[in-house]
Formats: sequence, C-alpha cells, structure tokens
Amino acid sequence: MTGILGRIKRNWGWVVTVSAALIFIVVHGFLYSFGLLMVELMEEFDSDVTTTGYVGTVAYGCTWIFCIIATPIVGRIGFRPAVILGVFICSASVLISSFMPGILPLFGSYSLLFAVGNSLVSSGTFLGIMAYFPIKHTTLAFGISTAGVNTGILVFNPLMYAMMSRWGWRSALRIVCAMFLTIALPCTMVFIPPSSPWISHDDDDDDDKVQPRSSNLDGKSLNGVCDEKKTPPKDDNANRRCLLEDSGTRDESHPPFAKATDRNASEVKYIPLDGDGKERLSLMELEQGAAGEEGGVARTRVQCGDWLRLLSYPDVFLLGIGILLGSMCLSFLYFSTANFIVLAGFSKRTASLMMSTMGLAEIVGKLIIGVVADRIPVPKIFYMVAANCIGAGIMYASFFGKTEAAMYAIAAVEGCFVMAPLDSLAHTMANQLYAASFSSLLWSYVMFACGVGGILAAVCGESVDKTGSYNTALYVIIGVFFTAALFLVLVPVYQRAFCKDRCILFKNVKRLGNKKADDNAKPTALYENLRQEQQMINS
Repeated sequence: MTGILGRIKRNWGWVVTVSAALIFIVVHGFLYSFGLLMVELMEEFDSDVTTTGYVGTVAYGCTWIFCIIATPIVGRIGFRPAVILGVFICSASVLISSFMPGILPLFGSYSLLFAVGNSLVSSGTFLGIMAYFPIKHTTLAFGISTAGVNTGILVFNPLMYAMMSRWGWRSALRIVCAMFLTIALPCTMVFIPPSSPWISHDDDDDDDKVQPRSSNLDGKSLNGVCDEKKTPPKDDNANRRCLLEDSGTRDESHPPFAKATDRNASEVKYIPLDGDGKERLSLMELEQGAAGEEGGVARTRVQCGDWLRLLSYPDVFLLGIGILLGSMCLSFLYFSTANFIVLAGFSKRTASLMMSTMGLAEIVGKLIIGVVADRIPVPKIFYMVAANCIGAGIMYASFFGKTEAAMYAIAAVEGCFVMAPLDSLAHTMANQLYAASFSSLLWSYVMFACGVGGILAAVCGESVDKTGSYNTALYVIIGVFFTAALFLVLVPVYQRAFCKDRCILFKNVKRLGNKKADDNAKPTALYENLRQEQQMINS
C-alpha cells in the first residue's frame, strides 16, 4: 500500500490532469451545450438568432479574454483557491440566470458572470497542469484534460435536452448549479502545488514523475548558504547554481518578468536570456518586504518592455489573426450547429445526438493529437492549417447533408479533424514558434485572440435573421476558414524570409525527430540540468 501511495504521489500530475478533465466535463460541457439552450430561449423570449447567439459566444469569448486578468490572480492566490472560487462563481451565475425575465439580463448574469468564473477555472487548471508538465508530456496532458470538454459535450447535450423537455430550461439550470457543487467542487481538492511537501520527488528514473515548474528554496538557501556537500560538481555553468551569496542579493542585470506561483514563498525560476540563449536562475520573492518597491517597478518595466517587443513582431500579429479567425469558426460550430440542424428540418433530439457525436469525435481527435503531435516531426502550426482547410470543405459539404446519416458523418469529421486540432493545439503551438522566455506572454496573447474570435462568431447570425437560413453564414465561415489557414501559413514563411534569427520552429521539430540535443537545442537540456541541480541542493 505504501508503494502504491508513493507512486501516486510521484505521478500526482496525472491525478491533477484527470481531475481537470472531470471539472471540464461539468463546467465546459454545460457551456458548450448552449446551442440547445439557445433554441429554448428564442422560443420563450421571441428573440432573434444574433442577440441570443451573443449570450453564448460572449460567455465563451470572455472566458479566454478574462484569462489575462485571471492568470495573475491564480499566481497570487494559488491553483486550488482560484479553481474553487471559479466553480462558486459559475454556480452562482447559473442559479441567478434561471430567474432572469428576458434576454438582455442574461448578458450580465450568464455571459459575463459565468465567463469570470470559467476564466478562473480554466486558468487555474491549465497553469496547474503546466506546473507539473512544463516540458515532458505537455501535449498529452493538455489533450487528456481538454478531452473532458468534449466528454461534457457528449454527456450534456442529451442531458440538457432531457431536462429541458421534462422540467423546462429554468429547472435545468438549477440542476446544473447543483452538479457544479457536487461534482466539480470536490475535484478541486487535488490541485496541490508541485512544491508541496506532501508530494514525493524521490524516483528520478520515473519518466512520469512530478516535474515542478519551480521549486521552493529551503531556509539556508534563502540566506544565501550553499552546502558544498549537496552542490553538484562544478562546470562551465557553475555560477548559475546559487546566485545568492549574501542575504537578499539579487541579480539586477536581468530582472525577472514572470510571476511566481506560490504565495508568501520564494521560488527559483529558469529563465532564458534574450541575448545568447543561455539560461539563469532567478530568485522570485513575493513577500512585499523582501521584494521592495524598486524590485516591483523593475519587474513592471521589464514586463511592459517584453509586451511591446512581442507585439512589434509582424509574425506574432499574423499568428494572432490566424488564431482569432480559427476561434471564430470553432465558436460557430459549438454554438450554432444545433440551431442549424433544427432549421434544416431535424428534431431537437436529433440535434442533441449530433452534438454528442461531434463531442465524441473530438475526444478521439484530441487523444490522437496528444499521442502523435509530440512524436511526429511536423510543426503543430501545419496541423492547424490542415484543420482549417478541412473545416472549409466540411462546411461546403453541409449544403448537401439532407439525411441524418450524412449529418452524423459531417459532425464526426468536424469533431475529429477540425475542432480537435483547433481547440487543443492553439494552447501549445506557440511554444514551438518562439523562445520559452515569451511563454507566459504568448499564453495571454493567444487566449485573448481566442476570446475575441469566439465573440465574433455570433455576427454570422445576422444573415440567419434576414434570410431564415444558414446558407450565407456557411459561405462566410468557409471564407474565414481559408483566411485563417493563410495567416497561419504566413507565420513560418515570414520568419524564414525576414527574421531567421527568430525562426526556431524547424529547429525544434528537428530536435523532436532526432531525439538528441545539438547546439540549437541546448535550452531544453539546460532546463533539465538546472532542475536536477536544484533538486540536489534541496535534498
């Protein structure tokens, strides 16, 4: 029993991943079943497609936009408190929405309030997973956790249809509120920081052992004392093992720009320098007395400088537009497919089953991507290009889907080959394109682009209100799919043509295919070496 418990502790990251998937089943599964709720709201309040569609797309889009604010909150209060707070806010949002007398009040009670809670849930879970899997198994862990979203689509669409058919949409929302508190809330208890003393880090040979993003220093390290017996043998990078020789000494030549994730503690961060590509250790102190006013001002200046430099890159702009347009198409598929099926002459029950089919296919697609994407030496951005092109073809095929069998086939292909790559790879693709020093900035940038695109999807409802069909909207989405693919293709093309020093995409892919570290792949090797050194110091 002790051995089993020890192995569970060493692989606690997978426990967190599975728990995140369960939370997503309930929270995101409900959000993405809005298509059926949209039909009920239109019937009760006699509202148009555009206005009603915005209730769902604003909730979806603002979830990712608010991640810009939610991410520092998670860094301040920790993973578990943030996710718990998010679950409570989502529960309150659903409960309050069940009493709303019209569409417009739902924009406050459902769209905005639910987005605030969901952004805390999403940021807390994603950053918690990244803390356990900073390098190895990242795509697989994200694929497993986000598969919970599609499992929720699979489960919640027929469930919402059954509850709304029997008790009405208001009672259905109150039942969902209870599900949040009884299913999602207990799952938040496993979100323990990787630096927690409860988690064991003994088995260095285990490939799936917990790999913390950062590790806390003990009392002696905080005072600048390095135990010679515990310090690894000296090498060319020995000056990076312990930057603190005196109490409170800090390397001010390159102030850190990333925030620590644990409260009232100091952490060691591995941050690549911008000049020569080398990495260094940087002590992050969250205590106000230790950090001081000057340190906070310095960090703020560096953060602003990094943001301005990142946004000045034309290829980053191209990437943002490509992701925004892809997210617009993805949001259209999530929130308009059910209404499209109903307007095509099929029943609400058929629409719910087709949405479940789409969710099941997306689960299969994400599992395939999780296993394949990190092993086949093909840049992830090209998977997204292919997904956008397939999406355009599937949208055109929707004009000829006159039977249930054809619509089920279209839903399956959409879920597996279009929605799965667009939903999962957008979170991890940027790490292949740019240096690790911009990872936290790119996360916020990509999430903002996803959010804006998700909100803009409701614009397609204008044509439905005027014509009564989705024909014009489908042509618009086809064009958006192709445009998104074009912008994504231009990212590596621009890098190869105009900024070869920043073009590390094919170097990373080559390193992945050859499974060996050359001079261009040293940053990843240094991450592993520095972590092992710090573990030896802490032991």
